[in-house]
Amino acid sequence: MNKSLSLTIFLSLLFLISFTSHAQFSKGTKQAGGNLKLYRTVVNNEYTTPVSFVQQSINENSEIKILPRAGLFIYDNFSVGVSVGFVNNYTRTKSSAPQFNIDQRTASNLAATQVFGRYHVNITDHLILFGEGFANSNFGKGK
Repeated sequence: MNKSLSLTIFLSLLFLISFTSHAQFSKGTKQAGGNLKLYRTVVNNEYTTPVSFVQQSINENSEIKILPRAGLFIYDNFSVGVSVGFVNNYTRTKSSAPQFNIDQRTASNLAATQVFGRYHVNITDHLILFGEGFANSNFGKGK
């Protein structure tokens, strides 16, 4: 999907939401959300070096991220919350030519935690923007 189509869809949804919802936050209001990311890319290159050797390289990257989050308004325009989830990263680089072969792999499985604070600003009755500050930490193993 190209960037202009993505931007058009985003702005259309923002326009629709801003005129169909009426956001009114007060102390004690709960919020729920999260982040889900599934990403994979494979790049396969084949090229000739100046001394006429054919070299091939494959770069493979993947990431899975699941981070649900929950928050609570402690003032009418300020909320705090926590996010706890899972992150998996995998990278493989394979290069081959007549004189060498390289195959490198890295993988990590991490438990991710994050605390955040959001300051909300009412632009109109139907549109609220927020600024967010956070601190995060990841724990786990890598190979």
